[in-house]
Amino acid sequence: MIPTFLDLRTGKTAKGFDASFFWWTEGNGACDCNRGMAFGLTHEELGTLGVCLGFRRFIAIDVEGDLDYDEVYCGSVVTKVPHTKEQALIALNSGYGT
Repeated sequence: MIPTFLDLRTGKTAKGFDASFFWWTEGNGACDCNRGMAFGLTHEELGTLGVCLGFRRFIAIDVEGDLDYDEVYCGSVVTKVPHTKEQALIALNSGYGT
């Protein structure tokens, strides 16, 4: 999955790199500390040396590529249900403002 981010401070956009749905939505890519890399910003420039910024500056506005899937269990049957683009954007921005 490759998200496109909007920097709410500058109005610029930038594409992230291809990583898993989990990495961008719940892993390290879910916080501004790492989303700033898409804009070529270093941790020093972001002021994040040892401090997490949370989710305040970079929001996802688009997504492309493999959106991964959820595994839905019904007894012993596992069905893989792909995420939609809308679900991916909601998940990418779920922590915004925290």
